[in-house]
Amino acid sequence: MPDDSDVFSSDPEALERVVAHERNVLSELLAERTDETDEARARALWRLGESLFRLRRFSEALEPLEDAEHAASLIPGWELVWARARCVRAACFLGLRRWTEVAEITEELVDIGDWMNEPYYVQRGLSARVTALKGLGRWQEAAAAASALRKSLPAERSPTMNRVLVDAIATQGWAAGKAGDPESGLRFLDEAIALAIEEHAREPLSRALVQRAELLYAAGRNAEARETLQTIIDTFRGDPEDFAISAVATARGRKLRMRLQPRRRRTPPSS
Repeated sequence: MPDDSDVFSSDPEALERVVAHERNVLSELLAERTDETDEARARALWRLGESLFRLRRFSEALEPLEDAEHAASLIPGWELVWARARCVRAACFLGLRRWTEVAEITEELVDIGDWMNEPYYVQRGLSARVTALKGLGRWQEAAAAASALRKSLPAERSPTMNRVLVDAIATQGWAAGKAGDPESGLRFLDEAIALAIEEHAREPLSRALVQRAELLYAAGRNAEARETLQTIIDTFRGDPEDFAISAVATARGRKLRMRLQPRRRRTPPSS
C-alpha cells in the first residue's frame, strides 16, 4: 500500500499508484457503515484528492476532496483532515482560476481564532483567498485576508513563508492605493520591498516594485515612479526566468505610458 510520503511525492508514477490504490479502496468499501469504514473512506478520499491535485488534475480532484471534507467533518478528531481537504480544494479552484469558489470556501479562515491548531492550513487557505480576491478586484477584502494571513505567520518563518508575507504586505499596500490613498499604500510597499530584498525573494520583489511604481504614478510622483521602473529593468534584465522577463516588459511599457501621460501630483486634503 502506498504510504503518506507517496501522497506528497513529486514523482508522477508514485502519485498515479496512490490514485489507483485509493480508487480501489473506495470501490471495495462495504455499503454498511461502521466507524472503521467511515475513517477508511475519509482517508482514501483525501489521499485520492491530494494526489490528483499534485498531478495537476484539478477538476478531477474537486469531487473527492469535497467528499473528504464531508466525511471528515462527521468523525471526531478529524479536523486536520477536514482542513487539509478544504485548503487543497481551494488550491484546485485557484489553479482553475475559479476565483469566486476560492473566495466562498475560504471566507471563514479570515477569523483565525478557532484555527490556531492548524496554522499551516490557515496560511495555505488565506494565501489562496488573497489571490482569488485580487482576481475578483475585491481589494478591501483581499487586504483583510492579507492582514489575517500576516497574523497567522509565526515569528520564526521559512523562506517560503517570507515570500508569502511579502505578497501579503504588498496586497495591503495595493488595496490602500485602490481606496484612493496611494501614500499610505507606499508605506506597505516599501516594507514589502525591504523584506523581499532581505530574503532574496526575487519574484515577489518584482511584483512589489511594479506595484510601488503604480502607486507613485497614482500619487503624481512621476519621476520616482520612472526611477522605480528603471530599477526593475536594471535588476531583472538578462534574467531568463519568466517572471523576470515579464517584469522587465511591464516596466518598459509602464515607463513609456508615464512619459506620455504624466500624472499631476496629489495634494493631501486640507485639515
